[in-house]
Amino acid sequence: MILADGSIKLVTSDRILSADELDQVLPKSDDLRLSAAKAECRARIYAHASAEAQMNMATAAAIASGVPEPDRSPDQVSLLAGVTAALEWVAAMRATAAALAENPDADITADASWPPVPPEAAAVAAMF
Repeated sequence: MILADGSIKLVTSDRILSADELDQVLPKSDDLRLSAAKAECRARIYAHASAEAQMNMATAAAIASGVPEPDRSPDQVSLLAGVTAALEWVAAMRATAAALAENPDADITADASWPPVPPEAAAVAAMF
């Protein structure tokens, strides 16, 4: 068994670990809840935009933002608005994950616990 300090301890079936030893080897419930909230957040984000879609969105936004503002096409303006909305949504999702992790009574898996995807962000993600 590997302890929290990195040391290794042999545990046999005829020995019961003390509470202090268990505290060293078992993750804290707060850590587990934060990990669960982060995993749920990540899954919800990727459900709307895979890692590849996000990279393509960033590339398209970089290209569109290189066009002087008065010369941008309506599609480029829409793309940039959608990417901005997506970035704001991801930030809101991360903040929500942290808040849900701190509230032991909150349902991490409930749709109502999470911010909805802005329509313009969903539209841009659907392009990729």
